[in-house]
Amino acid sequence: RAAFAIAYNEIELGRYADAAASFERLSQRYPGTEFANRIGLALGEVYYELDDFERAANEFERQMPNLSGDSKDRATFLLAESLNQLRRSDDAIINYRYFTDNQFDNPYYVRSVYGLAWNYSHEGAYQWAADEFAKVVAADHPTLSSMSAYYRGVSLARAEDDQAAIQALTYFVGRWPLHDLSDHGWFELGIIQYRLRKWKDANQTFESLIERYPDSSLIGDALTHLGNTAIALGDFDGAHEAFDAAIAHGTASSDLVAEVIFQKAWLNYRNRAYEESASEFIRLFTDSPSGPKASESLFWSAESYFQMGQYARATGLFQRYMREYPGGQHRDAAHYALGWSYFRQGDYSNAIPQFEQFLDAFRDETGTVPYRADARLRLADSYFALKRYPEAVRAYGRMAVEGDDYASYQIRQAYSNAGDPFEAISTFRELLQSYPQSEWREEASYSLGYLYFLNQEYEQSIIEYQSLIDTYPTDQLAAKAQYGIGDAYFNAGDIDAAIDGYQRVLLRYPTSPFVSDAAAGIQYALMAAGQDDRADTIVDSLAAALAGTPAAEQLIFRQAEAKYQSGRTDDAKADLMEFVESATDPRLLADAHYFLAEIFQAEGNTDLAAQYFDILVSRFADSARFGDSAESLGHIYLEAGRLEDALQLFENMEAGLASSEEAVTRARYGQSLALIQLGRTEEAESRLRASIIDGSVTTSTLPAYLGLGRIALLNGNFSESDEMLELVATRARDELGAEALFLLGQSAVQRGLNERGIETLGRMDTLFSGYSHWQALSYYQQGIAFENLGNRGQAIRLYELIQSTYPTSSVIENVEERLNAIQ
Repeated sequence: RAAFAIAYNEIELGRYADAAASFERLSQRYPGTEFANRIGLALGEVYYELDDFERAANEFERQMPNLSGDSKDRATFLLAESLNQLRRSDDAIINYRYFTDNQFDNPYYVRSVYGLAWNYSHEGAYQWAADEFAKVVAADHPTLSSMSAYYRGVSLARAEDDQAAIQALTYFVGRWPLHDLSDHGWFELGIIQYRLRKWKDANQTFESLIERYPDSSLIGDALTHLGNTAIALGDFDGAHEAFDAAIAHGTASSDLVAEVIFQKAWLNYRNRAYEESASEFIRLFTDSPSGPKASESLFWSAESYFQMGQYARATGLFQRYMREYPGGQHRDAAHYALGWSYFRQGDYSNAIPQFEQFLDAFRDETGTVPYRADARLRLADSYFALKRYPEAVRAYGRMAVEGDDYASYQIRQAYSNAGDPFEAISTFRELLQSYPQSEWREEASYSLGYLYFLNQEYEQSIIEYQSLIDTYPTDQLAAKAQYGIGDAYFNAGDIDAAIDGYQRVLLRYPTSPFVSDAAAGIQYALMAAGQDDRADTIVDSLAAALAGTPAAEQLIFRQAEAKYQSGRTDDAKADLMEFVESATDPRLLADAHYFLAEIFQAEGNTDLAAQYFDILVSRFADSARFGDSAESLGHIYLEAGRLEDALQLFENMEAGLASSEEAVTRARYGQSLALIQLGRTEEAESRLRASIIDGSVTTSTLPAYLGLGRIALLNGNFSESDEMLELVATRARDELGAEALFLLGQSAVQRGLNERGIETLGRMDTLFSGYSHWQALSYYQQGIAFENLGNRGQAIRLYELIQSTYPTSSVIENVEERLNAIQ
């Protein structure tokens, strides 16, 4: 009896492990005493307190036959609780129901109903669970009723009884606002409202949670959902504010932070703020390449660049997505978008397999999304652009049988381009008969005239063009057909009739986009006939007749342009300078200033060239000439030592042409040249590397590699500079490549590798013969190399070649000094 008392004392002191050991010794030592049964119950309770539920359940089950009354009730309840902890729900439910079925006054009744509700919930019987939790709420238990009110709402939500769940959770947060689960109640309530698309209610609910429980562990999630509801309500400023707060809160998990950044980027994408979304998506992917949002971020960064028109960057990212996530959920869309990216870049050979793979894999059973039809048409268009006309005909044919008149029209075009004009003419006439209301009927009519024109049947071509004009006199193609009549007469050798045809475009369609071509047509027709003087007379008379119309300015400008392009630069300069004083058309004014700047630059008058480039950049930032002008002006500033002005100009160029990846990279290259000379080489390198963040090598990124090659040269890292400069010289076919090749050869000569330098620079004649500046510099460096090798005769030959061919070259004075020294 004393040992038994000691064991119970250890329970009261909370020393359950010691109590368990004491009871186990008593049970073994006195198995037949009157305390044996009481030891069994006490030992089971001790195991329960120690969370040793398996041994507790076994002890209660072993002792149960020997128990009765209160002891049996307590053992049954603790057995149910132990089985509940062991997730043996079926057995736990049986023991709970010992109380819930018919012992409503039993002290264990309410707690058993609560346990029964939990086990129903665990088994997925959420409606039954909600019913049992409701009984506990009604019992007004001091601790369990409030918890049951919350879990009843959760169970109803899981049972998809959303309206009842909303009522239950609203009751809970109103009745027990200070409960530990109240913030969870608000959160669950908001989630249900969000799921039901009750955006306003959900927004208010999440706001209430954030205001009432600022220290809740759910704040990060609540702010995220608040942002999402704000998006749904069209409150994009509010969404940004919520997402920023979620990130700044600092308690959110890394996964939640990634989700918030993703949602913020997605919001920018939806708002067509593609530059911001691209930056955020790519940063999220770069910071967490194995995170839960990595694949989504990579795909949508590619989509953002695509929407900005930066197709080369989009292509690289789409390719990376398919390479790293071959089973990704957006794989089909990536094939489709990659096909479009190639298509937009004119890379039809690579577009074809992407569209084909998309068509093989895409399954849209609803038929509500026209991706398949669009992909088929773009596939056919790609074959058409590559002049693979038989394949184009087959591809268009699959759409034509479905009644697509555009496909039918393109089939005729494919026949025409395939060199089968008779079949094309026949099928165009069939199109006009089969689809009299088609939006392509005017195009088909025009194409008939054009086919006859290509077949040199000029009389019939004129008949078809005139038919189009008579039938559709107000259609924009009527002006094009009238212009075609002028071309037909010109090719037939009837210059006067051709000029009359072109004049009709100016007089009848003075606002037509073909006014420019018609004005140029008059100029070239008269020049071809050797009647330059007559051209001035006709232009002056037409300009007077069209005074005050856009056609008049077009006519005057095209006259000056024709003179410029035919080499009559002095006459062109005079006309253009007069034109810019009176013209109003911003596009023509921009072109006129650009031509004047080029003329003065070719004459070596960089001050006046800079003046006209500056006017264009300042006043005509929307002009297609803006990028070339800003770049040329920037290099003039660099040569003049105006480094800060050059840097600012190249920065403005980047901002003004942000949608063009190549223009942005060229602008950053210009910035790097200025920064290097300002002693800010690290900043220059950082800006260049921002253009090749994904490591892609495309036409658009080559300026960045050229700049990095220059920096490597400055740092004496010749292996890196040789690699980058050779890359650009090999890939580029414009002045960029010429510059890279020159730097590569110059570097070799300066390092004493004279033969290698001569060989490298010798490639300039073959690859970049049209770039006189770099050609002259190349000859000059080769001359130095030959001098170094002792071959003075070859050096003299090259120096004299520069004198005779490039007398205005920037190295002409150096050439003369070297010749004097040698001779």
